[in-house]
Amino acid sequence: PRPLSIRVVLHRALTNGWAAWTGDVSTAFLHAGLGDDVEFVKLPPTEENSEHPHRLRKALYGMRKAPKYWQQFFAQMMTELGWTRSLNDPQMFVHLATGSVLVAHVDDIVMTSAKDEQEHLRDEISGKMKMKWGEEVRLGAWTKFLGREWTRRAVPGGEGDAFAVRCPERYFEAVLDQHGLKACRPVVTPDEPERQEDRTPMLDAATHRRYRSTVGALMWVIAERPDIANTVRSLARGAAHPTEGQWGRMKRLLRYVRGTSALELELSLCGPKDSIEVLGIADASWASGADRKSVSGGVLMINGMLLESFSRTQVSIAQSTCEA
Repeated sequence: PRPLSIRVVLHRALTNGWAAWTGDVSTAFLHAGLGDDVEFVKLPPTEENSEHPHRLRKALYGMRKAPKYWQQFFAQMMTELGWTRSLNDPQMFVHLATGSVLVAHVDDIVMTSAKDEQEHLRDEISGKMKMKWGEEVRLGAWTKFLGREWTRRAVPGGEGDAFAVRCPERYFEAVLDQHGLKACRPVVTPDEPERQEDRTPMLDAATHRRYRSTVGALMWVIAERPDIANTVRSLARGAAHPTEGQWGRMKRLLRYVRGTSALELELSLCGPKDSIEVLGIADASWASGADRKSVSGGVLMINGMLLESFSRTQVSIAQSTCEA
C-alpha cells in the first residue's frame, strides 16, 4: 500500500482517539482457493505416487499466481464481513457501519476502530482466516510494521497525542558499513546547494553496482525521510550511467545519514478534530537540471498531519516558470 493509506489509518485513530494495532495472516497463500483455474504439481520423489501429477485445491507458496489468488480471497472475505474496498488504493478497506479502517500489505495488516468494536471485528476476521494479532501502537513502545517502527506519544504542551515513524538505525548502519562509513564525520546538509555540470569519468562496473544498490536502499526510506528525497531523486536519475562526481555526492549523502540516522517523522494533528482540512503545497524549480528539465516538489497534509511528500523530475521541458 501507499504510505498515504497507512497514514489515513493513523489520522482516523488520532481524530477519534482510537487505538491502532497490527496483525498478520498465518500461511496466507494457503487460505486461497484456485477458483476455476486448474493447477497441477509434481510431488517430491520421496512421496508416494510422485511420478504422477497432482491437482491442487489451494494455492501454494512459490506459485506464480499465488499472490493473485490470495488477493481475490482476501477481498472476497472482507466484502462478506461488510468492508468496502477503496477505489483509490485496493489495499485499503473501510467498515462503513463502524467507520473502522484497515490497510493490508499481502499478509500484514494495520487497523483502527472504536474500542467497543475492536474485539468483534477482530473475531470476525479471525473466523475467516488464521490471524495472529500483533501489538497495539501505544505510548512508550515501538511496534514493527513493514520494516518501519511506529509509536504513539503525547504532544508536548498540547492536547491529544501523535504517532511517530522511523526507519531502524540498523538499516542505515548496514548501508554505511558497505562503504566503510560507520565512523565517518557527519555533515549537516544532504547535498551541495549549487552544483556545476558533471564532466567526471563514469564508474567501473563493480562500483556501478554498489552505486545502484545504495541508491535503491535509500529510495526505500524516503517516505519517512523527506529531507533526503530530493537528493536521492537526483542520484537515481544517474543510476544508468553514474559518474565519479555522482559517487562523491552519494557518499556525502551517506555522511548526512550518519548524523541523522535516529531522526523520527512525527505525525500529529493541528486545529479542531471535528472538521477536515486538506492542504496541498507544491513548487517547481524551472530548468534546474543539465537537461533543462524542471523539478517538482510538494506535500499533502490533512489537519496539519503529513500524508505524502514528493520530489520528482518533470517529463517534459517547461518553457517558463509558470509552465513549470
